Amino acid sequence: ANEITEEERFKIRQKLNLDKNDFVVCSFGILGPTKQNHSLLKAWLSSTLARDKNCVLVFVGELTDVDYEQQLQKIISASKTDARIHVTGWVD
Repeated sequence: ANEITEEERFKIRQKLNLDKNDFVVCSFGILGPTKQNHSLLKAWLSSTLARDKNCVLVFVGELTDVDYEQQLQKIISASKTDARIHVTGWVD
């Protein structure tokens, strides 16, 4: 098993600007209308997690549809939690 140590976990969280106690929700893969990322985003924004300063939503993947990217960015920007919603772009 490739378990990471607490020290490694701390370094990763530090690199990602995450606090030790942050709760992180991730969606993995290319973002697009067929994957319904906007549904997850809207559900997140209507949940109590969005209002919790220790909760972060991360879309780990690339946006390939310009119109869809604009739609998501508009929703994210309009939220008061945009600093805790991230799209990483392509990740190996």
